[in-house]
Amino acid sequence: MGRLALVILCFSILGFQALASESSGWQAVSFAGLQRDETVPTTDHAATWGVLSGFPAGVAGSALLARLGEQAGQYGVTCIKAVASRIEVGLDVFTITLPRRSLQAYTVILATGVEDTLPTLKVLSPKTAIERGLLRLCAICDGYEATDASIGVLGPPESALRHACFLRGFSARVSALTLKDGSRASQRSLQQARELNIGVFECEPTVRMTGNQCRIVDLQGRVHRFDTVYAALGTTSRCELATAAGARQTASGELFTDAHMQTSIPGLYAVGDVSSAINQISVAFGQAAIAATAIHRQLATVARS
Repeated sequence: MGRLALVILCFSILGFQALASESSGWQAVSFAGLQRDETVPTTDHAATWGVLSGFPAGVAGSALLARLGEQAGQYGVTCIKAVASRIEVGLDVFTITLPRRSLQAYTVILATGVEDTLPTLKVLSPKTAIERGLLRLCAICDGYEATDASIGVLGPPESALRHACFLRGFSARVSALTLKDGSRASQRSLQQARELNIGVFECEPTVRMTGNQCRIVDLQGRVHRFDTVYAALGTTSRCELATAAGARQTASGELFTDAHMQTSIPGLYAVGDVSSAINQISVAFGQAAIAATAIHRQLATVARS
């Protein structure tokens, strides 16, 4: 395989969309997927439960991935399941290191996402808790599903309060379960919580989840029970490949990108959660189209094979 027009590095769905949403028409395009379990991970909540326009009954992440893979295949995309360990930046080419080979390409898109920080759970595993709707990770994704439920929001003080205030629009029974981590919530968030009648309790980061209920004990020894608990513990951007190559990060840890989704390294693009704090599939789809269009223009100066 010679020098490619584009290599996309991703964990699951969004890399396919970068091609499917805005096909550049280039024949020499490859997709190098970072290897992971075949099932959609619990951190990809929206992908798991299918909160996506056009699918009224929802769509499983595996089903959506299969559809996008089939669509990308119509444009001659080569799919490689492997772990990319390095991106080397050359004068006019990127070299991507895989276990048994390397790929060279004029441009690269990263759609490597983020990893949610999960609370310590007792009884149920995080995967089972998410499947049962006891543990949730994204209020924007599924806040509607928790309408009128008893909701606990676990996280550092400021994060827990901000998320709790957002969820107050879905339920009158919302509590902020703050962790004693040395940080403090802003006076603005505390005032808003008081105005919205949100209970604030300092707790340990351990939640007991049983068949249909969440139980947590605060530092005063009081027991609190909820229908569902949102984890507002933050995320870790999977941007090591880019930062090792010299790409800049924002103050919050995402990859810095311009209006065309290009990172600080010319020719290296980033879409989805790794470049945006709005962790939504629909947002990433739009970013993928923007990046693909910019890349098509950039490759107009490269002779097609």
